[in-house]
Amino acid sequence: DQRYNMSFPGTLKRVLTIAGSDSGGGAGIQADLKTIGILGCYGSSAICALTAQNTHGVQQIAEIKDTAPFVGKQIACVLQDIGADAVKIGMLGSSEIVLEVAKQLKAYNTPNVVLDTVITAKSGHKLVSEEGILAMVHHLFPLCALITPNIPEACEIIRLTSSPNDAQHSFEVNDVPSMRRAAELLYSLGAKAVLVKGGHLPVEDSGCVDVFYDGKMFREYPGERMPTLHTHGTGCTLSAAIATRLALGDTLQQAIQFAKNFVIDAMISAMQHPIGTGKGPLDHFFSLRKPLQMKSFDVKVYLVTHSEMARAKGHTLEDVVTKAIQGGATMIQLREKSMDTKPFVELAKRIKRITSAHNLPLIINDRIDVCLAVQADGVHIGEDDMDPVVARNFLGPHAIIGVTVRDAGHAQVMQSLGVADYFGTDAIFPTPTKTEKPATRLEGPPTTVACSKVPVVAIGGINHTNTGTVLEQGVQGVAVVSEICAADDPKIATERLTDICDTFRAGKISPSLAAPDDLVQGYLHLVCVALRRVRQACPLVHHITNYVVMNMCANAVLALGASPVMTFEKEEVKDMVSVSSSLVVNFGTLSPVQVAASREAVQAANQLAKPVVFDPVGAGATPYRTKECRGMLQDNTRIDIVKGNMGEIGVLANDPRAEVRGVDSVGGGLQDPHKVVLDLAALHKNVIVMTGRHDLVADHKGRLVSVQNGHPYMSQCTGMGCMAGSLIAAFAAIEADHVVASLGGLLTLEIAAEMAAERPEVHGPASFQVALFDQIHLLTEDDVLRRARISCIK
Repeated sequence: DQRYNMSFPGTLKRVLTIAGSDSGGGAGIQADLKTIGILGCYGSSAICALTAQNTHGVQQIAEIKDTAPFVGKQIACVLQDIGADAVKIGMLGSSEIVLEVAKQLKAYNTPNVVLDTVITAKSGHKLVSEEGILAMVHHLFPLCALITPNIPEACEIIRLTSSPNDAQHSFEVNDVPSMRRAAELLYSLGAKAVLVKGGHLPVEDSGCVDVFYDGKMFREYPGERMPTLHTHGTGCTLSAAIATRLALGDTLQQAIQFAKNFVIDAMISAMQHPIGTGKGPLDHFFSLRKPLQMKSFDVKVYLVTHSEMARAKGHTLEDVVTKAIQGGATMIQLREKSMDTKPFVELAKRIKRITSAHNLPLIINDRIDVCLAVQADGVHIGEDDMDPVVARNFLGPHAIIGVTVRDAGHAQVMQSLGVADYFGTDAIFPTPTKTEKPATRLEGPPTTVACSKVPVVAIGGINHTNTGTVLEQGVQGVAVVSEICAADDPKIATERLTDICDTFRAGKISPSLAAPDDLVQGYLHLVCVALRRVRQACPLVHHITNYVVMNMCANAVLALGASPVMTFEKEEVKDMVSVSSSLVVNFGTLSPVQVAASREAVQAANQLAKPVVFDPVGAGATPYRTKECRGMLQDNTRIDIVKGNMGEIGVLANDPRAEVRGVDSVGGGLQDPHKVVLDLAALHKNVIVMTGRHDLVADHKGRLVSVQNGHPYMSQCTGMGCMAGSLIAAFAAIEADHVVASLGGLLTLEIAAEMAAERPEVHGPASFQVALFDQIHLLTEDDVLRRARISCIK
């Protein structure tokens, strides 16, 4: 691997390690020599202590007579003859050894000294006395180019070098700002530069940040926290790698970044090649290993990256890939058509670390050289790219090779060559990333799948609204670009796709007889997925609602599988919003207290990115109601979904034909309801839900969906519209696409109403209400698919 195992002209650079012996080979002298050698330098050693240890910890430390003079003799022998371009210091054991090491380093004026302030083993075993720590500070710190304490070591050194009355005596590190302060304090003790390692930050901190300070500047070295027990020797390896890179001519900051990357890769490889039954060592020789077999892969949710889309949303590509994997992505393809080779390789290295940590394959689009440079798992070959046979000859039998095929005939030709491990289709739908080729729609995949002996993945314009339809063509997965890379939250976007694919594979979704077009089919799939997720998550829905329907709304939310809470006391609404998953504000019982509390709650929800549903009950009935309802939309707040009847929505849109009496819409109706909801959604950049004989759901992107479900009994019972708002809020708590959330709430209520009215014990509005809650509770995904009547108008 050219990243790590490199040859250099002339005499080898020399690195001396002064540390303890680890009989298990994972840390100490053994880890140091492995690191120095694999990174291309000559390693020599001076052993300060003998330990009996394995992956379960240090069992014993041998007492050796006259240890300090013998350590000094080892160092002198090495430096008199071989010399050293850098020195790494690890476990020293006693103050006498510390003084002897300092004496020898001064005598030979050794450069590039890196001190790993080893105090305690990972197992908790104490490895140096307090006198030894103080001796390190006074005699070694001034000789070192860098010290590399972890957080417990930094705190211990600060405690021992301060008086009991100082605040620093009880100094604690629990976040990055306190790491910075620790680095400053350690620098003040005489160190030329300090790297405080962040592996011991609290578990809830998602990353693993190291903080550097040299008296002039701070620099943070972020990293991902690895989900592994194979961490034995990380500190030794890091400091040895830094010393080795300094010997090779790197600046201090370059050496630190290189060493951190090396340790991460060694940890990742150790997950695949574990040693021992406890806290295992790193795999220092990972760069020498070749895969013995092809990595298993699943094309179910296949992310194809796009850096520009990610940047446009304020994300790095690393963030997008990480969140996509967290959301269930099964395969990653790095596609960078316009990037030069050097930055492409550097980017591929970073993405490879992420995919390897999660044991997922990384595929490189087109570029075999980049694939080889970073040891990616394979390449994807387009129609106009390299011959797949040549690619196989370059990459060997264990690489994954994907090939784009334009139709069934092309697939048969490629299959006859025997080199493709999966096929990708031409673009199914129009897409901005494939402008040079016309979309094939859905004619191609079924015939390609029929003749293929390898998995087929569809690509091109695929999103959560059409994934179900695409899967019905027989493909084994969907490849997406903008659906994830251009998403506000790539994790949520991927979760949606994963849920749809998992549901389809489980055979729980079948084509809807009432939904012949692709988009409707997609919406129904998403509603079914969202229904299941609501019941799994049981989100807490905060209501500021009216007295008349409070109990009904609470029971509807409970029947769905979510949890309601009702409060509009201004003193507590912010706190309640913080623990809730969504907020519904209903102006049925209007008062200055409720208005003030509602505004407080909406502002808090906006700050916490919690979805807000607003029901402008009775807007247009009185000037006061109209003013307050319009004010909710005109304040500097975000209302995600507005749900009202035709009169209420018409009033908010200033339509002169809108009429409201009490809380009911009256009169002849709006002249162009479709234009009203679309214009209002565009104005407020949200979703507008207008209920009536046919419900309308519109958003600011121009989508417009009609729902034709429901039963006449609903108009004879109070609070049906309010219940719809509550159910929509429950769906919005887990579904980021608020058109889907709105459809979920409406279809849940209205299909349940139809089914309740059919029950033999229902004879009128009163018995209907009781049965309605039962049917909401009993509603299944199959009920939604069989009974939903929706149409996509735009």
